[in-house]
Amino acid sequence: MAHTKSNALTKNYSGKFGNQFVFRIRNGKSIMAALPVRISDSATEAQQAVRRRFANASHYAKQILLDPVMLSAYTEKAVDGKSPYLVAMTDYLRNPWIDEIDIDGYNGNAGEIIRVQAGDDFKVTEVSVKIIATACDIPGNKTEESLTL
Repeated sequence: MAHTKSNALTKNYSGKFGNQFVFRIRNGKSIMAALPVRISDSATEAQQAVRRRFANASHYAKQILLDPVMLSAYTEKAVDGKSPYLVAMTDYLRNPWIDEIDIDGYNGNAGEIIRVQAGDDFKVTEVSVKIIATACDIPGNKTEESLTL
């Protein structure tokens, strides 16, 4: 991908140039890129699911851009030419992960502590824990659920 700082020919241009490449403006810079490949075949169910997830990520990112506090936080994470929009989409598309579950303080009684070490590309605001007892463990299949911050 070619980049220019100040070029009278491409400054503020965007769109397709012939059937070879497109001009785009990214972070105030004019970028020349290859034409996107368009496929006319009908999408499979899996492709449709990916497209829906991507559309949801795009919607999430657009909402972030409307919130000044969140926009500021995502702008801080936007490095190496990435936009806050791209960082927000990536955050939506990448699932958080659990590094560790510590059940040493849990003996099966409500209110006992289960420590969870979780992470995310952006930040973790809450963790939900749900314990479901199997039929062989506890009669009546007791369920306990908790939301922690």
